[in-house]
Amino acid sequence: MITLSDKYREIRERLKNSLSEARYAHSLGVAATAACMAMRYDISLVERAYLAGLVHDAAKCMSDEEKLRLAEEKGLPVNSYEKASPGLLHAPLGAVLAEEVYGVRDEEILSAIRLHTLGRPEMTTLEAILYVSDYVEPDRPDVPYFRAIREAAFRDLDEACYLTAKTAVDYTRNKGQAVDPRSLATLEYYRNRMEEKGLS
Repeated sequence: MITLSDKYREIRERLKNSLSEARYAHSLGVAATAACMAMRYDISLVERAYLAGLVHDAAKCMSDEEKLRLAEEKGLPVNSYEKASPGLLHAPLGAVLAEEVYGVRDEEILSAIRLHTLGRPEMTTLEAILYVSDYVEPDRPDVPYFRAIREAAFRDLDEACYLTAKTAVDYTRNKGQAVDPRSLATLEYYRNRMEEKGLS
């Protein structure tokens, strides 16, 4: 019987050679967590969630200069927030590498990779799973804000998205940086979802 780990062995080996040791470990953790979350929310998504988690950070270890150059080369729009913090580009560039280097053709997986940093209002289940699993995978430190997301991750996906968005926005503000409006839109949408459910 072929396991997911066996099926994607070649991709894992290529990632191992292109990512730092810590980033590779993180990617394995996100893949496993995303697959587990899919078992909770939609069993049909397990393999796609695993693959999305595996390759989501394919562009993470590129330098800022490389990210900006590749974004221009691929015709990706770069807004003022991304110019100020090119690290944000690793998500859309990750989708480019997932398709061109790792052979991912599933558009929803590519969309989940594009969105895994900033999210968006009304994410699909797969998009939301990757967005959250990036924060709750086991290698993240056991600190209060990650713990709260972990506690929500298998209880209520909307709540987990809200806490993830709030953590991301608070972190950016605490660094004295401007918050990308896409993060704010994600936070606002999932805050409203919490109010609708009476959980705010």
